[in-house]
Amino acid sequence: EYAGLYYLLSSGISFSVSVFVNYRLCLIYVFHGASAETRRAKILFFGSSIAGLVLNQLLMWVLVDGLSVYYMLAKIIAAGIVTVWNYVLKRRALRG
Repeated sequence: EYAGLYYLLSSGISFSVSVFVNYRLCLIYVFHGASAETRRAKILFFGSSIAGLVLNQLLMWVLVDGLSVYYMLAKIIAAGIVTVWNYVLKRRALRG
């Protein structure tokens, strides 16, 4: 908001940054000993993240433009839904 960015752009940027942070934190704290360093696991991890980004942006657009929800509240709602999506798919990617 302070930078004056369009809400879908700022939402996409914040989501993308969180994917990279989440990847490292998952390897360190959540999925001990998982074979996440394999090429297949990385592709699944980041592929599910791209799908999560699409879901996030779609939810933001529907909530803000379609239902007139305040964009910060919409981001909280979208983040909650996408968090579950990402956890399930990333767990599967890292654990095989």
